[in-house]
Amino acid sequence: GAGITAGVFYREARVNRDQAAAETARAESLAASLAERDAERLRRIDVPAAPPTRPVTAAPKSPEVPAALIAGRLLDLLDRGGPTAASTFGATLDAVEQRLDGSTGIDVDQELTDRIDLARLNRMIGRVDKSVVLAQDAQGLAAAKLGPNHPLTLIAATERAISMMSAGAPDEAADVLADQAARAERTLGAGHPVTITIAARLALARAAATAVDDPAALAGLKAAHDVMTTTPGLDERLQLLVQQELGRRMTGPEQAAGVTLLREALATATTRFGRQDPRTVAIAADLGERLVHTGDPGGGATLLRGVMNAQRARLGEDHPETIHTMMVLSEALRRSGEAREAADLLGRATDALERLKGATAPDVRAARLRQGSWLVEDGRLLEAETMLRRTHEGLRDTLGPTHPDTMATVELLVRVLDDRQQSTLASEYRKLLPAGTPEK
Repeated sequence: GAGITAGVFYREARVNRDQAAAETARAESLAASLAERDAERLRRIDVPAAPPTRPVTAAPKSPEVPAALIAGRLLDLLDRGGPTAASTFGATLDAVEQRLDGSTGIDVDQELTDRIDLARLNRMIGRVDKSVVLAQDAQGLAAAKLGPNHPLTLIAATERAISMMSAGAPDEAADVLADQAARAERTLGAGHPVTITIAARLALARAAATAVDDPAALAGLKAAHDVMTTTPGLDERLQLLVQQELGRRMTGPEQAAGVTLLREALATATTRFGRQDPRTVAIAADLGERLVHTGDPGGGATLLRGVMNAQRARLGEDHPETIHTMMVLSEALRRSGEAREAADLLGRATDALERLKGATAPDVRAARLRQGSWLVEDGRLLEAETMLRRTHEGLRDTLGPTHPDTMATVELLVRVLDDRQQSTLASEYRKLLPAGTPEK
């Protein structure tokens, strides 16, 4: 409908509606001048749009900043300082929620749109549990006042499901979205933008709940991508999410097509959001990793260096995303012949992972063994010995002397000591291995 914008709840009435008597003329002028800017910024928020069901009537409203302007200011904070700066916006969102709860006479469409926006904005600043509750409340209110099949009810349920995915519950989110997708198709039709949006969210939820090579999830993403690329006026952010996930999952004979999709998504995101935007960085990370594993480690390393630097600046070196990128980049460097830099970076990544999870975490133990092997390959035997002896002591004291990972560390350490011609010390460590372990 005419009220649908590029995937956001933005209507002219959101910033031009009647202001309470206490608002000054200057505030009204400011809201009008910012309307066009806020419309563009709101298009960057990944929430499906709602068509207006009837004209919004003027109603008394608190003389505070409209939710649309709040969204724009939140995006300013995200651009300048990332999630940490945006988290300071929580008190403002809480105040808006209290005003909504205490307001009377608000048009129901406007109230529901504001409540859905509040849920979405809370999710954007990391308050996921609160976002789930707010979206569920909005869904219940919409169902009671407008009916369970009304577009705003469907959209509130979709926002609830998105928050559930952010909270780590993709299976439950998929169940909610499957029900809403069926309702939307029955009441709005398969080609309606709201129906298409919910179907795309359902495809993403099902993909998140399955292995990367799941054929049903891949088929769902392909169907969503095909429909979205031929339907104008949909949320560009959601389209990019579908394209990114589809490109990441296309392997085997389709891997070249997957790389192409990721390249196209990266170009679009760079133009639309900027090179340092978290959305652009996430796509670059997926493309870089795909290049490493499809025969272009040099190209992957170039992308992943930029990703790593952006993640360090925004998230810190000990964040799981940064650590993963460092691990993949180290493999890219190794495959490109940069053995020394690869081993050094792997060591830094493993140190960060150990700070995050502890020395006995399975992935930390595996990374330490890989680090030792890479140091040996690079001829850095003394460094390898020092690291492996320290690792062995830690594993022996925590997992026990006969744990498989403890034994694997001892076995590699014996090889290093033999190569360094430290036969006496090598013999002492060899005694720790099970009888019959072959010498290498």
